[in-house]
Amino acid sequence: MRKFTFKKYPRPTGLASVGFKRGADIKLNKRECGFYQEREWGKFSVFFAVKSKEAHCGWKNIRINKVFNSEEECRTWLQDNTEKLLDTLDLHFYDE
Repeated sequence: MRKFTFKKYPRPTGLASVGFKRGADIKLNKRECGFYQEREWGKFSVFFAVKSKEAHCGWKNIRINKVFNSEEECRTWLQDNTEKLLDTLDLHFYDE
């Protein structure tokens, strides 16, 4: 059974930390295929790279139409629904 893994963004220091949005890269088999990022007031959105014939580069980022109230809720939902997402989405990996 496959599961998504995550690599958190490092928190910057000093003035660079102003406006910093928490988030992480989403990986499958150590290959990056999406990310989640904080929106406003602690809410999180998930984005995946999917193959697209209309896009000039052959892929595009799409946002999952679900908003999460915490980072932990976001990660848990992604891991619980990995197989369902893989069956639904034609993922593009950023290293291709």
